[in-house]
Formats: sequence, C-alpha cells, structure tokens
Amino acid sequence: MVQTDTCEVTSLGDADFIALDGNRRLRAAQRAGLPTLRVDLNDELAATASDLVEAALVANVHREDVAPFEEAQAIEQLVNEVYGGNQAAVARKLGKSAAWVGQRLALLHLAPELQELASAGDLAIEDARKIGAEARAGKLAPGDQMARAQQAQAAAADKQAAKAAAKAGRGKGAQASSQDGEAPSSVNGVYPPAQTEQRSNSEQAQRSGVNGVYSPALPEQPKASDGQRPGVVTVRLLPADPRESATAILAAMDHRQAVQLASELLELLKREAEPQAV
Repeated sequence: MVQTDTCEVTSLGDADFIALDGNRRLRAAQRAGLPTLRVDLNDELAATASDLVEAALVANVHREDVAPFEEAQAIEQLVNEVYGGNQAAVARKLGKSAAWVGQRLALLHLAPELQELASAGDLAIEDARKIGAEARAGKLAPGDQMARAQQAQAAAADKQAAKAAAKAGRGKGAQASSQDGEAPSSVNGVYPPAQTEQRSNSEQAQRSGVNGVYSPALPEQPKASDGQRPGVVTVRLLPADPRESATAILAAMDHRQAVQLASELLELLKREAEPQAV
C-alpha cells in the first residue's frame, strides 16, 4: 500500500491509502471478518503518477491466475503509458524476454470474434498467439484470421482424436491379450505360451525317459563332427533371445566353465566401456 498524500493522483476521494497489490486478499479478509491484516507500506512506489500506474500494472501481470487478455492489456498499458513504447524495457521490468512480451501483445491484434473464441476456450491460446503474431506482422489480413483459426481448431481436434484412438487401442489390446492368455488358477499366467510349450515338451521327455526341464529353452544344437578337437563345443546362439543363448551355453559345458566364460565376457565389456587414452 501507499499513502494518498504522497501521490500526485488527485481523483482518489477520501481514501487514506491505496492498495497496489493484494486487492483480492483485502476483499477476502473483509468478507471473512478478519479484524486485522498485515500491510506493507511503500510510498516510493507512488512517487509519481507514472510510478503508481506501473506498480499496479506490474502487480496485475504477476498474478498467477490472470486471464490472457487481461494480462495482454496490462502489458500494453505499461508499454504505451509508462515506457513510451519500449517493449524491451517492459520485458526487463517484468523479468521476462522481449519475445514473451511480444507473444502476449499479439493477442490484442486478433479480430474481435477470435478474441471471443480464445476467451471462451474454443481456440487454444497458443494458436491464438500465433495468429495474432502473423496479424501483427502484417502477414495475415483480418478477414483471413477466422480461416486460420478454423484450421488450428481442426488440427487440434484431429490430434485429440488420434490420442483417444491410440488410448482405446492400447486398452483393447491389453484386454484381448488378457483373454487369450488366460491360465488356470493353479498356473502362473505371466508367460502362458511358454508354460504350454514346456508342458508339451516335458510330456515328450517323460515318454522318452529324458529329463525335460530345460528342453523348451534349448535351441537345436549341431552335432559335433568326428574330427572336432577335444574340449571344443559348438553352440548356436540366438542374438534375438539372450536367455535361450545363455541356456544353450550352460547346457554345452559344466557350471564352472560357464561361470568362467561369463566372467571373461564381463571383463571384456568393462574394458570396452572404459575411455581410451589418446
């Protein structure tokens, strides 16, 4: 607040103080019946009429819930009445960029019907600012603004419909997968296809007298030739299925050898990841 006797403004009536920032809080306190309210008094903000207007407008712009067109009008008033048309000075005063100020002022170059659409939420503010910026730069005549707004609305509707369709598709896909992969209550249904294949191979293994615990995961291995060197095994790896490849390696050698192989591979990968000295 500031005291009225320190202001150059004379049309303030009998008021002793002016609330520059916090008018809504003041009204809310009055409605709530609060007997007292903290007030910060700073008469320097009203040393001149221009200072008084500037302080009030800056406070209005910095409100969190200020409407876009109300914000634009306050900025325009700052530019024209306080800073003599200097947008860069207004940007510095508000702690914003010059582009930010220009984007807000662009709204005021919209045709009245587009301002109504944007205020009602029927035209996105981002699209309204783009159209206003083109109009401000002289690239878009007032009569062409509505057509551009309709294009923006159609594009926004198509984007929203595509998102809704994609969301619905994901939901249907998840539901179909859940129905197709439904497993008996006594079976873990996380990997239902693998479980079915494992039961089939396990039954075959039991009939042949072979333990079929790892049979579903093992890829078919080529037979070693008669001239193959002792201690050498041939394993067909599947890069697209690391788990089956690892299972094949484990099946082709004993546990100690598999552990040693894994350790050596980790060491190689670790050395590859280390930065090379130049």
